[in-house]
Amino acid sequence: MAKSIEESNEICHNRSYYETAIRNEEFGHCNKCRKPKTDHDWCQSCCSEQFKLFEWTSENESINDFVRRAQSKARNHWEVIEWIPYTRLINVKYLTKGGFSTINKAIWLDGYIICWNDSENCWDRNRYKLEEEDYLDYRNEKNNIDLTLKEDEKVGFHVVLKSLNNINEDSLNEWENYLEFLYSAINNYANFVRVFGITQDPVTKVYMVVLEEMKRGSLRDNLLIKKYNPNDKYHNLYEIACSLSALSKSRHRPEIIEGTEPDYVELMKRCWDNDPNKRPTAKELSEIFDVWSAKYLMEMDYDKRKSVPVPTIIENHPLSCYISRKIDHYAKLNEILDQGELSSIIVIDEGKDNIESREDSDELEDLKI
Repeated sequence: MAKSIEESNEICHNRSYYETAIRNEEFGHCNKCRKPKTDHDWCQSCCSEQFKLFEWTSENESINDFVRRAQSKARNHWEVIEWIPYTRLINVKYLTKGGFSTINKAIWLDGYIICWNDSENCWDRNRYKLEEEDYLDYRNEKNNIDLTLKEDEKVGFHVVLKSLNNINEDSLNEWENYLEFLYSAINNYANFVRVFGITQDPVTKVYMVVLEEMKRGSLRDNLLIKKYNPNDKYHNLYEIACSLSALSKSRHRPEIIEGTEPDYVELMKRCWDNDPNKRPTAKELSEIFDVWSAKYLMEMDYDKRKSVPVPTIIENHPLSCYISRKIDHYAKLNEILDQGELSSIIVIDEGKDNIESREDSDELEDLKI
């Protein structure tokens, strides 16, 4: 069924400038395959084939599939993610700890992909010459202050590493949805932190997301900056407004799960309507949910309610301590030793089955702290 003029205009209005440019073939055609390019220096068809030619593995098939899917769908260099070998990261240093993960900073020696270079038969990457302090840190890291750096160790790109608590199909699906939303927002010219790829510490086996380093620091740092530079907030408000505008155009919507009640599906779609006047008001939502509470009755019989599976809980010993802490009991211990209250010392001889005790007050002097 043909779309009405009104519907067609609405689609065009909500399509980003980038999507419109692709649709109108404004980036020209690829010299190699003659297909429309998806960015000035990017042919999705050719670049996806180039990614397939490079051999690499994370030794985790789920991560391999996740990265390959993303690379095959990349329409520009902003949408590219990679498996980044940990050996290509230097100067890895602790930065801070968030509510759910540990944050480190590092230098990525390769830098991120910009485009495919046909003449050199390799990826052009964005990186810059490292500063002398970076060289010094790297030499100290290798315990060799006179270490001669290789040519590909003299350039790099500063990044941030965010640890991942777990990696499984569900978490990777969440990341895939997030990346889809992120790219949609970026292509609408919103400002977001870029995701470059995934790596793994070979010692701790912890996986980490490699992110763009924000030179101005964390949100807390920026709030302090604005406290002493109040005019900064107007520029930030402009950036926030641009990002919100881009988000509204991105039209990113969660997938409706099969089996969802039709009433709920209809309400979700109403809430997504681009015309604010067609969205339900708070008062209307209250009335709708009141009707639903009578239509979809809550099971009040406790025996008929479905029980929630109890997760396996590993109980720690009540006296165990998993966070290092200072012990301030030295003075009391020395006082007890002075009084000779521990004069009976237990001696265990592994060669015997019995446990002996002996008195040796002189040796107590050696135990004082």
